[in-house]
Amino acid sequence: MSRLSGGSIPSAHAELYESTAEFLKAAANPTSLALHAVAFRKRAIDGAGKTVDLETLLDPTLVQKRHAEHKRQFRDVKHKFIEQEAKRAFLHAITGEAPETVRDGEQEELAKQNKVKKARLKATKEEIAEMYAQALDLGKKSAAEHNRLAEETAEVAALHKSITDMELELARLKSTYPPDKRLTTSEADARLEAQQEELERLTADIASADACGAELRSDLSRRNKEVARLQRDREREEARAAEVRRQREAGGAGVRAHELGRWYAVSLAAYRSLMGIKSARAVSKNGLEIEYVDGATLRLYFDAGGRFEDASLKGHDMDLAELVQEARERNDPARLVSAVLAHLRPL
Repeated sequence: MSRLSGGSIPSAHAELYESTAEFLKAAANPTSLALHAVAFRKRAIDGAGKTVDLETLLDPTLVQKRHAEHKRQFRDVKHKFIEQEAKRAFLHAITGEAPETVRDGEQEELAKQNKVKKARLKATKEEIAEMYAQALDLGKKSAAEHNRLAEETAEVAALHKSITDMELELARLKSTYPPDKRLTTSEADARLEAQQEELERLTADIASADACGAELRSDLSRRNKEVARLQRDREREEARAAEVRRQREAGGAGVRAHELGRWYAVSLAAYRSLMGIKSARAVSKNGLEIEYVDGATLRLYFDAGGRFEDASLKGHDMDLAELVQEARERNDPARLVSAVLAHLRPL
């Protein structure tokens, strides 16, 4: 110890060292236990209380064991004390300053200061926690604001691109249509009105065509039904004609004439129905009047030899000049009748 401190032990601890040395010297004497046996027994009985087995405590065989244990504990305390004193002496030898000592009440003062500092630290921690929560809130708001700004930036970029495209298109239109070829407002309005009128006319034509198409579809359906009926009549009359031929071959001229008359009448009725003829009658020696089911009336005129000469149409504004000329050249009034029907009932 003297080597570390470079001198004698400090005077502040001289008494403690002396007491320790005397205690160790007395403890090393075996007779010290006998000298203090009575006092030890009295203290053991008084301090045993209810939690310690008195017989075990007063067992003389355990005294030496407890003594050795206490001695070991005291030795540990001694070594720790010597170690601390050696550190203090070493620091004193290095720094040359007197070792600091703990004054009376210093621990209490430090405890109060520590308590105040802990309270201040707690308040600071709470303030930091509040600031951290505010920072998190600001972070969320900043993220939302960033997203909004990003969307607005994208929208602005899209608008900028659209404006650029419009400017390019405007430049192209200006180059395509120079000022001397551009329309004035009045000219554009006039052209627009003309286009609107044309559009209205086309719309009316489409509506008329749709109505005409519906009418034609209805007429076609009716004619298909009529053709089917005539087909059935034809089959029936052909069967009758076959029967008449069979009877004629077998004999009986009257029967054959009657059947031929019936066949001719049915064929004529079928022809009239197919041609849309309501009735046909002779109005004079050389004139024939044909009335269509549509209300129009066609008159045919023949010469003395039976050749077709002329025709007239009532109830319709159809021009017959060209058709009459063609029928006169070919002497084919039936073609004229069919042409008039085709005009009255266009497909």
